[in-house]
Amino acid sequence: MNVIQKLTLRHMLLNKRRTLVTVLGIVISVAMLTAVSTFTGSFMDLARRDTLARTGDWQVKYVNITREQADQLEKSPDNALAGCHYNVGYLALPDPGRESRPYLYWQNYDENGFSILPMKLEEGRMPEKEGEVIVLDSFLQDNEQYKIGDTIRLPQGKRTGIQSGMPVEYEDQGRLNQEEVFEKNGEALSFTIVGTFSQLGLNRNAAGYEIYGLLQPEQEPLTMQMKVRQVTADIFQQAKDTGEEAGLDSQGQVYFNNALLRTMGVVNDGATMNTLYILIAIVVVIIMIGSVSLIYNAFAISLSERSRYLGMLSSVGATRQQKSASVFFEGAVLGAVAIPVGLLGGILGIGITFSCISPMMRESFGMEADLRVTISCASMALAVALSALTIFISAYIPARRASRISAIEAIRQTGDIKLRQRAVRTSPLTRWIFGFPADLGLKNLKRNRGRYRATVFSLVISVVLFLTASSFSAYLQKAYSMTLSGVNYDVYVSAYGDTPEEIQAQKQLFGQLAQDGLADDASMSQRPENVRIALTKEQLTEETLNRLPEGMEKEKSFVTGLYLMALDDKTMEAYLEKAGVQGDLGQGAVLVNTVQQRKGYQFEKYQAFHLEAGDQVTAEQITGYDSQGNAEAEASRNITIAATTDVMPQGMPEYLEDPLAMVLVMKEEALEGLMQELVSTGGEVGYSVSTQMFFTSQDPDALAESLEEQVADSTQSGIFISNMAEQRQASESLTIILQVFTYGFVVLLALISVANIFNTISTSIALRKREFAMLKSVGMTPQAFRQMMKYESLFYGLKALFYGLPLSFLVMVLLYRTVDRNFGFGFFVPWGSVVIAVAAVYLVVGITMLYGSRKVRKQNIIDGLRQENI
Repeated sequence: MNVIQKLTLRHMLLNKRRTLVTVLGIVISVAMLTAVSTFTGSFMDLARRDTLARTGDWQVKYVNITREQADQLEKSPDNALAGCHYNVGYLALPDPGRESRPYLYWQNYDENGFSILPMKLEEGRMPEKEGEVIVLDSFLQDNEQYKIGDTIRLPQGKRTGIQSGMPVEYEDQGRLNQEEVFEKNGEALSFTIVGTFSQLGLNRNAAGYEIYGLLQPEQEPLTMQMKVRQVTADIFQQAKDTGEEAGLDSQGQVYFNNALLRTMGVVNDGATMNTLYILIAIVVVIIMIGSVSLIYNAFAISLSERSRYLGMLSSVGATRQQKSASVFFEGAVLGAVAIPVGLLGGILGIGITFSCISPMMRESFGMEADLRVTISCASMALAVALSALTIFISAYIPARRASRISAIEAIRQTGDIKLRQRAVRTSPLTRWIFGFPADLGLKNLKRNRGRYRATVFSLVISVVLFLTASSFSAYLQKAYSMTLSGVNYDVYVSAYGDTPEEIQAQKQLFGQLAQDGLADDASMSQRPENVRIALTKEQLTEETLNRLPEGMEKEKSFVTGLYLMALDDKTMEAYLEKAGVQGDLGQGAVLVNTVQQRKGYQFEKYQAFHLEAGDQVTAEQITGYDSQGNAEAEASRNITIAATTDVMPQGMPEYLEDPLAMVLVMKEEALEGLMQELVSTGGEVGYSVSTQMFFTSQDPDALAESLEEQVADSTQSGIFISNMAEQRQASESLTIILQVFTYGFVVLLALISVANIFNTISTSIALRKREFAMLKSVGMTPQAFRQMMKYESLFYGLKALFYGLPLSFLVMVLLYRTVDRNFGFGFFVPWGSVVIAVAAVYLVVGITMLYGSRKVRKQNIIDGLRQENI
C-alpha cells in the first residue's frame, strides 16, 4: 500500500459519518439490485415448479395424430422425451342424480406418457395389460362402494349442452355444467381397478374423475406431449415446422404449454416480453441513478475536503494518475466493504419477505410448491457487476477533477468559490419581501454555486426517484387490477328457465334467499340466452373492426355475442347511480360502450360502438340452426339506447374476450316485455333465460351452506350455488403481495434519497464553518443566522421542485407509455405521492439544515476562521 492510499484510508477514517452514509447508500443499492434479481429468479422457479406439478413436464402437444405421424415426430432432433395417450372418453357413473363429478374420464398412456404426467402412484400397481386402470384416489374416497380389484362396467358417451344459444360438446376436462346432458354412444366398457394415484393440480375441478390405462397398439388418433431438448424463443416456430413436416395443421393440431413456457422466460408475444424487459430495465436504471447520485456526491465532497493535501502531494511530485487513483481506491475500499454486505442484505431481506408471504400464497392460491429463495451465480454476478459499474461511474468525474488539481490552486482553495458580480446579484424584491437574512442566504448559495448545484441536483434526483417509484407502483397495480375478473361478490347462485312460469318461480325462490340473515347484500339479474343484436358495419368503431378475426372486417353486417342484463329495482337503482345515468329508462337500455378487452396478454379500453343515447339496435331471437350449425333468427324488435356508460353491471367480468360482445342493461319489466314480444312472433323457441343472484357476506361459507339447504328444501331443480370467496381472497392476497414489493421498493429508494440529501447538505454546511464564523465576527445575530438558514432551505426546496416535478411528470409519461403497450388505461398522476414528495423535500432539508447549523452554531469564532477542513 503506497503513501497516497494510506492517506486516503486515513481521510476516510477521520470522516466516519460521511463514510458510513456512503457505505449505507452502496449497501442499499446492492441489496436492491440483489433483491430484484433474486426475487425474479425465485418467482420464476416457484412458478415453474408449481406448473410442472399441475400440467406435467412438456412444452409442445400434437393432437389428433396417427401412429405414423407419432413415429415421425418422435424422431425430431428437438425431442427429449415424447409420450402418447389416447382419449377413451367419458363413462357415466350409475347415479343420475349426483351433482358432483358424475363421470369417469378414461385415458390410455404409454410408458413415456406416464412419466410426463404429474401423478404419483399411491396404492396397488400400474396397469400392465388392456382393461386394467389406475383411478384417482379421491374417486375411491368419494365412492366407497368401489375398491382396488373391482371390475366395473359403465356406459360411455359424450357431454352435450347449449352455450350462447348454440349446441356444443364438452370434450375436454372442463367444469361440470348443470344444464349439460350425457348422451350414450357405443357399447358399455369394462375395466379393472389395479391401483390409485394422486394428482396435484391437473383438472382439479373437472367434471369427471381421471382413470388411466395402458395404451394399445390399435388405438388412435393419439395425442403426443413432448419435452423439448432445449427451450428457446424459437420453440413456437420450430414446433410448427416439425408438425407441418409430419403433415399436421400448425393452427389446429399444434399446442403449447404456455403456462410452463412463461415460467421459463418464453412467451409467444413479443410486445409482452418487450414490456417486461423494459420495466425490469427501468427498475435497474432507477436504482443505479439513485446510487450514482449518492456515491458521486460523496466522492465530490470528499474531493473538496482532500483538495489541499492532493495539491501538496502534487507539489512534491505526485502524478495525475496517482491523484485520480486515490479516488478510485476510495471507491474500491467502499465497494469491498459494502457489496458483500449488500448481497447478504438483499438475500436476507428477500428470504424474510418470502417466509412471511409464502403461507399466504399457499393458502390463497393453492400453490403446489413452496416459495423459496433461489440464488443463481448469474444473478449474483450481475448484481456485483452493476454495483461495481455504479461505483466506477460515480468516481470517474471526481477522479478526473482530482488529477487536474494544481498545487497553487489547492493551497489557495479558490476552486470551489469564484466570485463575479453578476453571479451573486439578487433581485431587490427578495430583500424587500423576505428581509436581509434571506437575501444574504441567496447570495451565499449563488457564491457557492458548485455546492449549491450539487445539493439541488441531489434533491431533484430524490424527487424524481421517489415519484418514479410511486408511479411505477401505481401503474403496476392498475395493470394488475385490469387482469382481475371483477368478482366483487361472495356467493353466486344461478338457474335456467324455459318458460315464464319457471322464471317466475325462480324469482320467488331468489326473493326468499335474499332474506337469509347471513347475507349482507343480495342482487339479481336475468339474461336471455337466445337473443342477439344485429349491427351494421357503420355501427362498429374502428377499434372494434381492428380486433375482428382476419377477413371478417370486410363483411357489411354482424351479429353480437349479447349480454342483455335485467336488474331488480334495488340493484338497478344502485347501478344507474354508479354509472351516472339519470332519468327513467322506460323500455330502453343502458349500453356499456367503453369496454375493456383482453387479447392474449394485452388489455385495452376503447369505445366499441358508434351508438349514442336515442339510437336503436335490432334484437333478434335465435329460432334454430342450419345444417352447418349457424344460428337462424326470425323474430326481431328494436331496443332504444337510453344512455351509454363505461360501468359494467355486477356479475360481468371487467374485460371481454369477444370484440363483438355488447352489454345492455335494462329493467326487469322491459326484458319481460321484450321476451314476450319475441316469443309471440318467434314460434316454439321459448324464453331460454338464465337468472343469477349475487350475495355478499361476512361468512361466505356459512351463507353458501344455508343457501344449499334452502334450495334442497324447495321444489326447484337446476339451481347452481358457487362460493366465490376463495377466488376473491386469492385476488386480494395477490394485491397485498404486489403492494408489499412495490412499496418496499419505494421505501428503499426513499432511504437512498434521504441518505443522499443528508450527506450532501450536512457536509456542505460543515464545509462552510469558516464562512459562518466570518458572518458572526461581523455582527450577525443568532436569530438572523437561523432566518438565513431557513430561507436557504426554502430556496433549496423551491429550486429542487422547479426542476424535479416537471422531470418526474415526464418520467411518469414514459412509464405510462411503456405499460400502455399491453394495458390500456387512462394516464393519471399519483397526486398523493406528489404531495408527500413536496412535504418530504422541505422536511428532510429542514431537519438536515437544523442538524448541521446546530453543530456550527456552537463553534468558537476564532476556531472557525482557522478551520481548513472538517
